[in-house]
Amino acid sequence: MQPGGDGWASTIRVRLLHAAVRKRILKLAKDRPDYYSVENFGIPINDLDSIATIAVFSSSLIWMSFPRQGIYLRKQETDDYIALWRYIAYVIGCPDQYFDTTSKAKAMMESLFYNEGRFAASSAILQLSLIMDRSSTK
Repeated sequence: MQPGGDGWASTIRVRLLHAAVRKRILKLAKDRPDYYSVENFGIPINDLDSIATIAVFSSSLIWMSFPRQGIYLRKQETDDYIALWRYIAYVIGCPDQYFDTTSKAKAMMESLFYNEGRFAASSAILQLSLIMDRSSTK
């Protein structure tokens, strides 16, 4: 994740991909209003979407997935992991203040699950792979 390194470059590519996809969806929605409704769903790949993704890849692993597998991180490991994802959020252009501390990150994760927990059916596989103990799905 060093500036100019492989991880940094991959993150920048993801940021550019998000911008391209957002632009494409908005263009299609303008040309074909039945394709996507900005009024109903908001701007695609918006800040809340980005915050939720960072929370899933950081906080839900620490406080949900890992413990279900018997893995418990030490405080320093938790702090470091959240710091890594805070930096990724920064590089990707996502508001990163929600990951300033581990307690803020956990609160954001819990708030998102409570308030935004209506997931599309197409995301069920990703959700299960990230937050469920795989042995319970067999």
